[in-house]
Amino acid sequence: MARGFAPTSTRGGRGTVLSFGAPAPAPAGPPSRSAALLRRADALLATAAGAPTAADRFLEAYVAALRGAGALLDAVDPTPKRGAPRSAWMRMQSAAPEFSDWAAYFAAHSSVRAAIEAGSGDRMDSAEADEFFTQVGRFLHRVEDRLITSPDAVPQSA
Repeated sequence: MARGFAPTSTRGGRGTVLSFGAPAPAPAGPPSRSAALLRRADALLATAAGAPTAADRFLEAYVAALRGAGALLDAVDPTPKRGAPRSAWMRMQSAAPEFSDWAAYFAAHSSVRAAIEAGSGDRMDSAEADEFFTQVGRFLHRVEDRLITSPDAVPQSA
């Protein structure tokens, strides 16, 4: 059956005949998974704004960036191929090349996240956490733009 078209049934002498009319309206229902992931990313970033320490602010913002990447990947590559890289940042580089600079930026901060989670949070200064927080906000805006417009409308730079 063609996607987006609702069959109509008519009874004829030989049984049911299906004919395709005008496109059926999109079913009303829960928002897409990409939109839900992006909302979750926004909520995590809002939580990061009130984090008690620079390290906590960084970690919350990093997880928000991961959710944003998840929203993007859900839209452009929802079922990765078997054996494909599992890192969101690596997947983003191949599935959404217009976001390669963002993927590189966040991949470069993965070691910072690991260090903080390992107990080196005291090395994170407030200015660095604030800059990262700002960049995550910009990234989430670009993801939102990508989800509602063409990929050519989204600048590459991080």
